[in-house]
Amino acid sequence: MRRLFCGSGVLFAALFTIGTARADDWVLRVDTSSRACRIELATAAAIGLQLAGPFSSRADACNAASKYYDSSMSDTSKCWAYVSQTVDWCSKEGVNLPH
Repeated sequence: MRRLFCGSGVLFAALFTIGTARADDWVLRVDTSSRACRIELATAAAIGLQLAGPFSSRADACNAASKYYDSSMSDTSKCWAYVSQTVDWCSKEGVNLPH
């Protein structure tokens, strides 16, 4: 019986660690009507469509976001703007997004 509890404790710890690692994944999402993009944790409530990700760091998500910008506002598969929080976060990561 003792062996069963020990084994289930190890299994629980492994599942908890895996779940925690996934909680830190970042994604790039876009609002389908405004085409405004944002990066956010993959665990955030999904509003809009996911364009890219998951990424293991916010910096990686910012670098990807910079490649999705369409200044002509004609490509509906890209970002036409970025929400201010994403611009601020990416600036802290050394990635300058248009605003």
